Amino acid sequence: MDSGVTDLELAHDLAFADLYASEGLARIDALFLEGLAAELRQNLLAARAAPLTGKEESALLIELAPHLEDFIGHLFGIKRELQALAERHHALAPVFTCKRLFVQRQALKTYKPEAAAAFDGEALAAQLELRLGAPLTELAFARPVAAKNWLQASNPSERWKWDVMFQDLPPVKFAGRPDPTSITVNTIRLQKTE
Repeated sequence: MDSGVTDLELAHDLAFADLYASEGLARIDALFLEGLAAELRQNLLAARAAPLTGKEESALLIELAPHLEDFIGHLFGIKRELQALAERHHALAPVFTCKRLFVQRQALKTYKPEAAAAFDGEALAAQLELRLGAPLTELAFARPVAAKNWLQASNPSERWKWDVMFQDLPPVKFAGRPDPTSITVNTIRLQKTE
């Protein structure tokens, strides 16, 4: 084995050999359990005694995951690297949100692959770049843009993305600003109650 790997310094005065010895693994496990909140530790110990299935197991794993990641980062001295990866993932969060809210829920349901293949991709990209004011990238498309009115702001994937895709349809609703005098106002007077 490479001596550089075996000389690895671990936290808690652990050595590389501890990763391959039952006693070392038991010590690592005890250190991990020690760092958990009491209720989470009890849930993990109970699951070890009587294994969970399905959603219960998934929920416990999801609850344990950030604690395990922090423990491993501390144990191997890679906290900064993990933080850098988390920051990169956070920077891409708008892309994942856009794909979930706009692409998966709307675009894929609205247009079948055959119809999407007929789109003029270059023309759509050019229009989007004009609206974005920047080159079209996944991240630029996914980032929120300033809404011109409440309708655009109320749409999670911004109304302009729809405007580009439905450019051949005439505006039906909210094409202009309503005249304030044309809106009937029905109010209920507030009265003090005792």
